[in-house]
Amino acid sequence: MAKYQTIVGIERKKGEIGDFQKTQYDNIVIHRTQEFDEVRENADPLCMNAGVQTLDPLKIKFTDFEDITGENPGSFSNCPEEYLGKSMIVFFDEKGKLQMLRIVGSDGAVRF
Repeated sequence: MAKYQTIVGIERKKGEIGDFQKTQYDNIVIHRTQEFDEVRENADPLCMNAGVQTLDPLKIKFTDFEDITGENPGSFSNCPEEYLGKSMIVFFDEKGKLQMLRIVGSDGAVRF
């Protein structure tokens, strides 16, 4: 089941990895949080009282970004202030791979 999450940071990471055979990468990284209903064991003590859990960042290839999110990757990474604090709904497959991410508008409608 998909859950609403909040965008708390956006960054674009470009570069290359590898010592002998260089591989280029260009990713958009979305930092996110999610509210929870109950205090959980091993929860982040800084966030326990707020009822917010910090989740692992989502890393999406720049070239795959529009297919996964429905948003233009250039405007998303160049104007992060438009997206910070917005809700999103995230869908994963059974193996935990990100399949789809949709931004929820201020009116509560999911932008497709």
